[in-house]
Amino acid sequence: MISINLTPNFSLEEVDYAKRVLANKEGGVEPEVIEKKIEKYLGGWVRVVDSGRAGMWLLMKALGLWPGDEVIIQGFTCSVVPMAMMAVGARPVYADIDENYNLDPENLEKLITKKTKAVVVQHTFGTPAKIDEIQAICDKHKVLLIEDLAHGLGGSYRGRKLGTWGQVAVLSFGRDKVISGVWGGAVTVADHKIGEALKLNLRCRDVNWAKRQMRYVVRMDWIKKNYDSGWGKLVHLGLRKLKLVDDAITLGEKQGRMGEIYGGLPKPLLGLINLQWEKMEKMITRRKEIAKYYAERLGIKFNDEATYLRFTVESLRADELRIKAASENLFLGDWYSQVVAPRSVDPADFGYVKGSCPVAEAKAKVVINLPTNPSLTDEEVEKVIKWWQENGN
Repeated sequence: MISINLTPNFSLEEVDYAKRVLANKEGGVEPEVIEKKIEKYLGGWVRVVDSGRAGMWLLMKALGLWPGDEVIIQGFTCSVVPMAMMAVGARPVYADIDENYNLDPENLEKLITKKTKAVVVQHTFGTPAKIDEIQAICDKHKVLLIEDLAHGLGGSYRGRKLGTWGQVAVLSFGRDKVISGVWGGAVTVADHKIGEALKLNLRCRDVNWAKRQMRYVVRMDWIKKNYDSGWGKLVHLGLRKLKLVDDAITLGEKQGRMGEIYGGLPKPLLGLINLQWEKMEKMITRRKEIAKYYAERLGIKFNDEATYLRFTVESLRADELRIKAASENLFLGDWYSQVVAPRSVDPADFGYVKGSCPVAEAKAKVVINLPTNPSLTDEEVEKVIKWWQENGN
């Protein structure tokens, strides 16, 4: 089994860590450990929270956004981004995308009005946006630039780290992000006043919830190892049916309703993030090696500045190919199968007007993600390539 989204970063090291937590032999780390590492890497004032969406919501609160204020984001995005803005009454305005699935600077400038308070840049799939052009536009109009590093952590553009171009950056440590604590996120800001406003007193997740996430790590390891035999698939379906696995996005969130915001993570999950942070560069190097191999074999241009959280190809048969691949225990990615993802949401519930981002809408119909999981063996990468050569397009 090869899966793009079932704990793609985790090796035996993470599984052993989770087992030690469950056996009460490992306690994790304090939030200050992670915050100091992010501060050293990106600069600014840092706060760790329980998810990227929580970080975005906390930032919207800290900026003092009001109903009627506008934040420009790109089409071809996840619903939790506009949801966080809508939760404070702000209105998301969608800009179209360029050839790299990133916010198009030319379209951005046309959308800025007196109501625009901020612009969010995504760095889709780890490919840097044209952040210098976007920064110049934001500076010209005196609009705050926010970098969403859910895909772009660890990357750079023209020698400058992503996350340091804007005044603010939001990080995600979800289960299929650059590094993962199963859950987790952070906000880093350069402005001390915004940093002070982030110090809201929010409840932290408890230890029992943390152990539930550690059991997820252990269970997913067993499921992946036993998927091809059929037992892993049955157990996975059973765990989901019994609700022993937390959904990445809840039903309420899919309908645009923000759930409770937690101000931090329990120490066991922070320990998992710390473990992955220490080998982030190594994991990104492996992702780039895999992506370069895909590019060479499939005749696609390789971008040396991209960190390749996912490697993207296109086909008019995207849905059909994902289904066919899954029948052969090869699970390809669907970021993003509609302009505001996942497909189970109605984009209109998140303020999207159909037809406003025609390029993003067109790309969502053809995009397929090939896995760049750091744990993939060369043989598994070769298997993906051969499958695509035989079935793609």
